[in-house]
Amino acid sequence: MLIITASLLVGAATYAYYQFSGSDFDPGLTQVRSHDMGVALGDSQTVDGITVTLDWAYADAHRINISLSFAAENVISIPDSFSRDIRLTDSHGNEFPVIFGGGGWGGGGGGGGSGPAITASPVMNWNGTFSENFDASRAKNIPAELDLHLDLLLHPSWAGNETVAGPFAFDFTVPMIPAVIVRPETTVTARGIAATLHRVSFTPSSTKAYLCFEWSSGSTWLPVATLDTGDRRVNNLDFSPPLNVTGQQLCGVLDFLAPYDRQPESWVLTIEQLQSIPAETPDQLMGPWVFPIEVPES
Repeated sequence: MLIITASLLVGAATYAYYQFSGSDFDPGLTQVRSHDMGVALGDSQTVDGITVTLDWAYADAHRINISLSFAAENVISIPDSFSRDIRLTDSHGNEFPVIFGGGGWGGGGGGGGSGPAITASPVMNWNGTFSENFDASRAKNIPAELDLHLDLLLHPSWAGNETVAGPFAFDFTVPMIPAVIVRPETTVTARGIAATLHRVSFTPSSTKAYLCFEWSSGSTWLPVATLDTGDRRVNNLDFSPPLNVTGQQLCGVLDFLAPYDRQPESWVLTIEQLQSIPAETPDQLMGPWVFPIEVPES
């Protein structure tokens, strides 16, 4: 999730870039925030003229989300490009890989003088916010709380010259919400190929489905799937890992940013097709494989 703003002192020009923002992309995180399930932190550090604030964090058995903001005062111009290196670990040394996040910049303005020598003047404040999501499956035994350490380097670039701001380091603790798990062991067949839904894992921020196809191939396959929760249809994440070959089966995990509100409901998981990789010369294994899912109360 990304929201960028820029405060101008002189001039008028703005640019903003939005990625992974809004409830349409991430209804799970929208529910988490609306139910006030995260932790407000407000821990700030200033290094190399840039202030970074760790604003908010949330953790469940599927993912850890952190929200940060940054600000730099009286800069001459906004960066041409902006990237970051970020690393999240816990007190046991487990590192949590990044699943997805956002990045960008914004600003505008100008300054100067007259005569043969013109000197640019700092004219703007550069600031914004971004969000990162990490795979929480590295946590052992789902503790009640996670003691976390975040390392961050920022890489703004002006006129092709990359600079490094940091390191920034934050230590914080966040409650961890366990998953609710059901084991349907339901098998359906489409076009002569059987698929079994072994397990479904629910957290307030997302839903994961674990399944296997009774079929194997030399290609790498990605499922194209939707989860119908009654009030919305959620696609599986485009950057989910492909299915793994296990003996004569293709097995994998489908990840949906579909929230679980701890109420009993009837959902429907539909695997529309399997798509081969590489995408330049794709093959398709058409379904659909349709699984009803009875969502438990918790």
